[in-house]
Amino acid sequence: MDSILQNYITYINKNTFEQGTKDFLSHRCRFIGGSENYKATHTLSSKKQVLKNKLGLGYNLAGVPAIGWGNMHENTTRKISELLLNCTIREANGSIKHKNGINAYSPDGIGVVRLSKKSCKYIVERTGMHITRNLKSFISYLSIHPSEIIDKYGPEVICLFEFKTPYTRKLKNVFDKNEYSRQILVGLDTIDISILGIFVECDIKECLPDQLWFNKEYNHNGNSNSFYPEPPNIIGCSFLYPISDIAEMIDSCNNYLYGDIVDNIRVIPEEDFTLITGPIFVKENNSISLNEFGFIESCKFLDDPMIAEIKTLIRLIKLLKINQDIILEFYEQLTEIISEYIIGFEYWKLMKSQFFLFPKIPGIVDLWKEECKELIDFVNVNKGLELDVIEENINQFKSKFFNKRGETKKF
Repeated sequence: MDSILQNYITYINKNTFEQGTKDFLSHRCRFIGGSENYKATHTLSSKKQVLKNKLGLGYNLAGVPAIGWGNMHENTTRKISELLLNCTIREANGSIKHKNGINAYSPDGIGVVRLSKKSCKYIVERTGMHITRNLKSFISYLSIHPSEIIDKYGPEVICLFEFKTPYTRKLKNVFDKNEYSRQILVGLDTIDISILGIFVECDIKECLPDQLWFNKEYNHNGNSNSFYPEPPNIIGCSFLYPISDIAEMIDSCNNYLYGDIVDNIRVIPEEDFTLITGPIFVKENNSISLNEFGFIESCKFLDDPMIAEIKTLIRLIKLLKINQDIILEFYEQLTEIISEYIIGFEYWKLMKSQFFLFPKIPGIVDLWKEECKELIDFVNVNKGLELDVIEENINQFKSKFFNKRGETKKF
C-alpha cells in the first residue's frame, strides 16, 4: 500500500506543479479547483467571485489573520493527525486534473492509515447524509459507527486529508460546512487511489511560556474564548523558518517571541516562510511522552553536529520524569541549537480536534461539470483583456443555470 502511494505521488509530482508557485497559480486558472467548486455552483454572486479570482480581480487575502493562521498551522495540524492516527501523511503537488478536464484538486495530504480501535476512536460519531433535490447542499460523510470502520474498509486504507485550523470558531463535533464537504468529495473523485477522505479540524492556541502545560490557559491574542470541558493533552512548539532571503523583513519584526506571530502575520508574505512543527509532548493516562515525528527530517538546514546535538537532547528528555519546567527547558535548548536559522518560535496547545470520514462517490464531480465549464469558458474568452473590460463583463455575466427568479436550476 505504501509503495502504491509513493509511486502515485512520484507520478503526480512529475506531471503537476508545486503548490503556491507561479506555474501552479497559472495552471490553476484553467480548472475549477476543489475549494472553488461550491462557490462555482452556488449563487450568481459566488460564481462572479470565482470569475474575479480567476481573472485577477479577486480580493487580496494577504494579511487576513484567519487565513494566515490556518495556512501557518497546516503543518502542525498534519503532525497532530499523524500522531493520533499513527500514520505518515505525504504532501503532493497541486491542481491535479480530474478526468473530465474541467475540475482539479490540490490535496493537503495523502496517507496510508492503518485502522485500529485506537485510531478510530478519534472519528466523530455524529454522522449522517443529506442530499437536497438539486444537490446544491451536499453533506455526505460515513453513517457508520467508528467500530464498524475496520470491518468495512479493512486494516489499511489510502486516505485523502483536508486540514482546517479555525482562528475563532469553536469545534462542536458537528460538520455543517457544505463548502468543505464539496471540497473533499471532489478530491476523492479526482485522486483515483484514494478510498476515504478524512477532514481534520484542530483548534490550536498560542501560549505564553508559563501557560505551556496540560491546562486550559492560552494567550487569547485576538482569538475567541475556546472553552472545552476537557483540558488539552497535546502541547508543542513550532519554529518560523524563512524560505527565502528576507533579512530586511527579519529586521522589521526583530526578535520574534511568543505572542508575536499572529500580530506579525501581515509583515512577512506567506511564500517567504514556513512554520516547522517541533517535537510534541503528549499526555495519556497521566503519563507524558515526547514524540519527534520527523522533526529532524523536516529541518533541511541541519548539519551533522546539530543533528547529533538534537538527538542527544531528545534521548536525555526521554530519561527524565517530565514536568512543566523540563518541557520549557527542552524547547529553550532546542531553540538555541537552531537559533541562527529561524526568525521566531511559538508555543502552542491543542484545545480540541475532530475528524470526519468521507466515502468515495465515483462520478460525483460530473454532477457539477457543466456548471463549472460555463465559468471556465468565460475565463478563456476574457483572459488577456483589459481589467476594466473584464470587470464589466463579469458584472453582465448571466448563468444559464439560473432561472428568472435567480434560483438554481435542478440537474
